[in-house]
Amino acid sequence: PNAFSTGQVAAMRAAVPNLETLRDSPDETGTRLLHDARNLPEFGTFFEDIRIAAAVREIIGAEATMLRSTVQLRYQLGRTGSFDQFFHFDSWRHRIKCFLYLSDVGPQNAPLIYAPTTHRRPFRLARDLEIRRHTATQDNSYLADLESQFVGALFPHQAQRMFHRLAIRPVELTGAAGTLILFDARGFHRSKPLE
Repeated sequence: PNAFSTGQVAAMRAAVPNLETLRDSPDETGTRLLHDARNLPEFGTFFEDIRIAAAVREIIGAEATMLRSTVQLRYQLGRTGSFDQFFHFDSWRHRIKCFLYLSDVGPQNAPLIYAPTTHRRPFRLARDLEIRRHTATQDNSYLADLESQFVGALFPHQAQRMFHRLAIRPVELTGAAGTLILFDARGFHRSKPLE
């Protein structure tokens, strides 16, 4: 909470172009994206934040590099059928994602839901191999086709049974504008539908 000030967040929000000028997500998630957002001066406070860089390098190592710098805007209400609304993990590679909420995100505003400890459980090995074998990505690291999008995703009943068996309680990550979330994208996570 309060990782970035109200003024910093307001400047970033003001720099986001209109919805019509943003591109649809190539992953077909029903979101609009601004790629290379680090090129906007107002976003320098986030994408160049030394606290974030230090934390990620502490977790991954000195070789950690930024893969994407994106602004994402959710605008489609309800379930979209997209893979990101199912529990999934992104890659067998060690990937840390850093999200900064530019608006208040409550239970109705499509918060991230994360299943703690799933990034280091031994059951991941089989799913890691599945993702490595069956996932095709584009040069920009986004998924290349519909089949690849659902590799590594769980049906709701599969997730519920697994979490119950392992006594895992997924956490809904809500917060005020300025909230910063860092998470290991090898763990199961999903986006709650926008209500």
